Amino acid sequence: MTLTLKPQHVEFVYDELDTNAINFQLEGGYLSIQTGVYLEDDERLNEAFIEFNEQGNAQCGGIERVTFFRDKISINFPESAPYLGEYCSVDVWPDGGVTRQMVDFFNNHLFLGELTEYADDFDMTNA
Repeated sequence: MTLTLKPQHVEFVYDELDTNAINFQLEGGYLSIQTGVYLEDDERLNEAFIEFNEQGNAQCGGIERVTFFRDKISINFPESAPYLGEYCSVDVWPDGGVTRQMVDFFNNHLFLGELTEYADDFDMTNA
């Protein structure tokens, strides 16, 4: 199952309280993906933390792949460990499409670059 989100605003948080986060503001909610800016000895603590609308709808890690399309970001989870026990993918459709700043943030500030893929329709000038 896919969770489809259409944010009204995207907020980038750089090194606030030793945390980087991208916050997708939705009508009546949010999706936040965050990680620490420093590497921890425990690898599990280095994985991104994904929160949907409240702290009770969150999990640490589990992202299998992030695919950038021209108009959406698809965050995929393994079928054996879906996000919140239900979603194998979260599709985020930001107004104006996927920007260079979004790609840079996922790759270099959330440290998900090794999980990143680009769809055929992606404008590689935004990579």
